[in-house]
Amino acid sequence: MGRDSSGTYTRTQSDYSFNTVISETQINSELNDIKAEITASLEASGKKTWTGNQNAGSTKITALAVGSALTDSTTLGQVQNGGAQYAAGTGTDTITATMAPAITAYTAGQTFRIKQAAGANTGATTLNLNSVGAKAITKRGTTALGAGDIPASTMFEVAYDGTQFQLINVGMDHGDLLASNNLSDVGTAATALTNLGGIGSATTDTLTNKSINLANNTLTSTLAQLNTAISDATLVSDAITASSTETLTNKTIGAFSLDATPGADHTAVGPQTNTLASGYSSAVMDLVYLGSASKWLEADADASGTSINLLGIALEAKTDTQAMAVALSGSFVRDDTWSWTPGVPLYISGTIGEITATKPTGSGDIVRTVGYAVTADIIFFAPSSDYVTLA
Repeated sequence: MGRDSSGTYTRTQSDYSFNTVISETQINSELNDIKAEITASLEASGKKTWTGNQNAGSTKITALAVGSALTDSTTLGQVQNGGAQYAAGTGTDTITATMAPAITAYTAGQTFRIKQAAGANTGATTLNLNSVGAKAITKRGTTALGAGDIPASTMFEVAYDGTQFQLINVGMDHGDLLASNNLSDVGTAATALTNLGGIGSATTDTLTNKSINLANNTLTSTLAQLNTAISDATLVSDAITASSTETLTNKTIGAFSLDATPGADHTAVGPQTNTLASGYSSAVMDLVYLGSASKWLEADADASGTSINLLGIALEAKTDTQAMAVALSGSFVRDDTWSWTPGVPLYISGTIGEITATKPTGSGDIVRTVGYAVTADIIFFAPSSDYVTLA
């Protein structure tokens, strides 16, 4: 009869009584049952193989040996140590490693940690574990690795997706990327961001609601490069130097510093426009006002109609109806022919299209400040909205 479904052994015969004849059939039947149950039981030395799942009844199997084959049991210590997923690698672009216990095939979902003992990779890289076969290591899906994606002497982690190993983590010191704390070339910032997370010119990446702190750094290259490298980011900067016209889309700038020394004659740093047309044959550095036809005309202090409107300084020579670049209020403007006394206020001149340091004095003249001299050949152009008409 043997054990029932719960493992309880039930004798096949009733208890034998003293001084009673025992039937040969009875005794043989019971002894054969006992033999069968002993044979089916587990033997301490491991001679017998389990033939079914074992229920530990919420108890622990203790004092297990460390597993060394793929079919061995695993101890909690092995799981914690992660040794079965770790191996030292050799090679740079064709990395090999030996896992223990040895793997015999790659299966989607497998993860491995490899210590790169050799130098940094120089380009597309493969990994071959236990001679199962070399498979490409990729990043962000199927993108091949670039030079330095696996630095020398670092630990990296890969996951097999059924076709290749995808790089999911790599040990590196991000501080090394910005060690100089100097982003004088915005292209360097883009390269640093590429290394930090894979933002590069060949792909489109978005940083949403992130902050990039560029405190105490000056960006002296084109802000357009930074605008390309970073989308929907917040720039927190002490000083962004703008030496040309740049566009920042969806960016917040904590502080904006203008260079007060334009780099060349007949140039300006600050607000400008080039969308409105000239209404006459202009000369560079003409003081102009915006007329009723939305065209720039020469300013003149001799009448209110030519002096109290929106003012600008022509940065190029144009003819009637041609769009003209004009410096607007808030700009630093340079003209090497000027010879101002630094700090003095400047006015619309009674000479058409000119700026003067002398207030107009003629009857009907308009007295209106247009800015202040910064150096002998640079002014800060900041026309006042107030003016006086002389009697």
